[in-house]
Amino acid sequence: MCGGSSRFKDPGREYMKGRARIILTAVCLSLLLTVSACSPFAGSGRNAGISAEAGTETRNPVPGGQDPSEGSTRDPAGQGDPREKVREPAPTEHTFPDDPGTHAEDAPDQTPYHPSDTVRLVAVGDVLMHDRIIAAGKREDGSYDYRFIFENVKETISCADIAVVNQETILGGKELGLSGYPSFNSPFEVGDAEADAGFDIILHATNHALDRGFKGIQNCVGFWEECHPGVTYLGIRDEEPEEPPLYITECNGIKIAFLNYTYGTNGIRPPAGKEYIVDVLDRERVAEDLDRAEKEADITVVFPHWGTEYSPEVSPEQEKWTGLFLEHGADICIGTHPHVIEPLREVTDEEGHSMLVYYSLGNFVNATSGEGKKVTPRMVGGIADMCIRKDAGGKCYVYRYSAVPVVCHLTEDSAQVYFLKDYNGEMASENRICLQDPDFSYEACLDVVEQVWGPEYLPRR
Repeated sequence: MCGGSSRFKDPGREYMKGRARIILTAVCLSLLLTVSACSPFAGSGRNAGISAEAGTETRNPVPGGQDPSEGSTRDPAGQGDPREKVREPAPTEHTFPDDPGTHAEDAPDQTPYHPSDTVRLVAVGDVLMHDRIIAAGKREDGSYDYRFIFENVKETISCADIAVVNQETILGGKELGLSGYPSFNSPFEVGDAEADAGFDIILHATNHALDRGFKGIQNCVGFWEECHPGVTYLGIRDEEPEEPPLYITECNGIKIAFLNYTYGTNGIRPPAGKEYIVDVLDRERVAEDLDRAEKEADITVVFPHWGTEYSPEVSPEQEKWTGLFLEHGADICIGTHPHVIEPLREVTDEEGHSMLVYYSLGNFVNATSGEGKKVTPRMVGGIADMCIRKDAGGKCYVYRYSAVPVVCHLTEDSAQVYFLKDYNGEMASENRICLQDPDFSYEACLDVVEQVWGPEYLPRR
């Protein structure tokens, strides 16, 4: 969705009255940009990093956000807005400067300020097509339609310059037999719905990539190339490349590299001589890719499929890979696979290079067959929402970011994703997951967010 011009409205047209105020705002922004060029967080090595810039934007990148300097308040009724984290101290040994920022008006259709030298990037977690969700998309004529899954979040997805989704299950189509857990194969129409929602990049390096073998890979690749050539898929391929692939896209003058790897494929090995069909976390390969991205791109985003399923804790293996990503210059890391949300942190090396890490965004949509108290966290996911900016000196950095909680709502014949700010206690009581976890509630969803991300990410009154 990144085309030469910005898709975002200038809030000066809607919120600032009078020419004098517009001029004054422009002057202030110019001064702040000058300050940011000298920031120690504006990059190391190759003009990239995480900014300590304060107050450079008058609107949140998340519709309906609030001023993070305000205290957080529980809202059992489910009313209010998602929280945006803007330069708050990171929950690690490193402390970063605060930027209290400002907040958007309480109207979901208002679009944040988005200058032409900024890229808004959003990413969502696992699209996990269990049998119940596959069946929910079947129509009377035998075809499938899954646009309903994304209906409530489509505006946020489509407004981003670059939107990314982790397609947990292979799209092998009906030819290979549709199925859910434990060996997944999903309809092509899932991909149609993702394209319709506005996703630009599809992540396919998952532990389920080989659930239908090489044929599943071929069908999936063929689908994307034939039906949605404008959408980029990562992590799989059906032909051996002449040189190691590295996807770099330029958007609003900023070159961004995207890398996607999985820890494994559930013990299923690719055919002999076709080890290239799934990108796996190999230390030498990953280091080489990152070093190349360091030279060719302004910002590097790595999407590892890693971690321990159903655990909100960061594993030693994740910490090891985080260190390697940071060492080789990655700027953003967004993880998938655990099926629950995990911490959001900023990490910094000895030279001052910073990396923003979302250890896991959890499930975006799923219909787990699990039962008991451990089920509720599987229904709560997150949307990573951030802005990347190039300053007057050519330095690129993440200067605003947030984690927006979402919840998967199951009915007898459907599955939809809602922002947690749009959810409430009555809706939660009608979620079919209550039949598997009687303790599921809106309050329980809030607990998940607060325990993993902190109270600053709770919806406010």
